[in-house]
Amino acid sequence: MKPSSFQPTIENQFYYICKSAMEDERKNHFKNLSRISKQEISFSNAENSLVNQLFTFDHYATDLQMFTVYGSNIGVKSDLLSEALRNLTKKNAGLLYFNYFMDMRNV
Repeated sequence: MKPSSFQPTIENQFYYICKSAMEDERKNHFKNLSRISKQEISFSNAENSLVNQLFTFDHYATDLQMFTVYGSNIGVKSDLLSEALRNLTKKNAGLLYFNYFMDMRNV
């Protein structure tokens, strides 16, 4: 069976539509890049309040000094505070535990 005489015309139309779609996508992509670049600012031009929102500190259990009071582990970050807690008697350490960590002020 001989192909229709319209087949080359249909193929050419299909290729034209594909090329047009690709060109439209390319234009949309570059418009989007242009729109995004207008909203970008460099770190050197950014305000400190904005830059401060872009980072975080990691906290690890290994950075803490651990104390066990009444079977509960308490992590202390400050070296000065941990030294003071080491010098407390068991009774005073327990009072601090209930007062500050358990929020039991009347114990």
